[in-house]
Amino acid sequence: MNWITGSIQRFWISVGKRLEASFYIYLAVIFTLFVFADSLLLNITAKMRQASFDLMIRNRIVVSEPDPDIVIVDINEASLAAMAKDYGRWPWPRQVMGAMGDKLDDLKGATVSARFYRLKKK
Repeated sequence: MNWITGSIQRFWISVGKRLEASFYIYLAVIFTLFVFADSLLLNITAKMRQASFDLMIRNRIVVSEPDPDIVIVDINEASLAAMAKDYGRWPWPRQVMGAMGDKLDDLKGATVSARFYRLKKK
């Protein structure tokens, strides 16, 4: 039994000596393969990045007060239903969207940003 343990130990020592010279090259190759596999298949780092960002935001020390000059307009289902009588179903015609942009421009905002999602029901 002693000779088996000794031969296994000698084997790992010889492997260690062979790998000692090129350890960092093997490490770089393994890391590169992991990066490619993650970007193509696994997506582990994307999930970790999102989770760490959520954790950072949830546990921040200084929470800033919202700026009173910023106004967010949310168009929800109730407002879509109310507008449907006059303008039809979403998506509205371009004239309606242009009139909304003109009204926002009349308010003299420094920046007007709009994001529209045109989702189709299944």
